[in-house]
Amino acid sequence: MKKVVPPRMTGQAFLRAIRELAAQSRNIFIVHHARRRMIQRGFTDEDVQQALLRGQIEEGPFRNNRDNWQATIHRMRAGAEVKVVAVLEDGVVVITVF
Repeated sequence: MKKVVPPRMTGQAFLRAIRELAAQSRNIFIVHHARRRMIQRGFTDEDVQQALLRGQIEEGPFRNNRDNWQATIHRMRAGAEVKVVAVLEDGVVVITVF
């Protein structure tokens, strides 16, 4: 069965969906590349989750090459900005962190 992707998604609707999923850490999937970037840049899982829960959209949302909705979300953390590239799939897939 093919998943249904909404034809349009506002930034507000994307944030609402991300925040609902990210409220449970088990719904956040961090790909290997993103994990390496987190280690390089000193970010934790908690930093990523808080960015997803409380951040604002910087770019997007748009449909990526896999036809999923994607956006870059940013949030200030202890004087430093955390940016998370997140994709809505069956959960929140974190592509990279910078």
